[in-house]
Amino acid sequence: MKKLLLIGSLFLYSLSFAQAKNEKIRELLTLTGAGNLGATYAKQILTHFKSAYPSVPEKVWIDFSNEIKASDLEDLIFPLYHKYYTEKDIDDLIVFYKSPVGIKTTKILPQIMLESQEAGKQWGSKIAEKVIKKLKEENYLQDPPPPLPSK
Repeated sequence: MKKLLLIGSLFLYSLSFAQAKNEKIRELLTLTGAGNLGATYAKQILTHFKSAYPSVPEKVWIDFSNEIKASDLEDLIFPLYHKYYTEKDIDDLIVFYKSPVGIKTTKILPQIMLESQEAGKQWGSKIAEKVIKKLKEENYLQDPPPPLPSK
């Protein structure tokens, strides 16, 4: 009987421990705006599709946009935070994201990501140009190069 009581107590303790970590992860996701960042990016993708398919009625795009929920992305990335961060890590991140520099990071990170993507495109284009030039110089490239992928 004592063993059963001990096992039951340990089980309840582990559940409450996991629940505390889960709540902290949700708080961290809220502080960082992780879901909102994803939703913003998804809406940018819709804007791209909208310009690529101008004959599609506006209502279709509005309906798609209304289906994009930050919480859906948070639900998908939640297990990753649980997998890769300890509860202590989560506590430290929460402290950081509540600090002035953490708040600033949350505000400017979307712009940094956009500008970083543009910098990455420019960097990738320069590398592609160098590769094509070298291949032509070495007579490895007889046909015109394939188009670069667009993001």
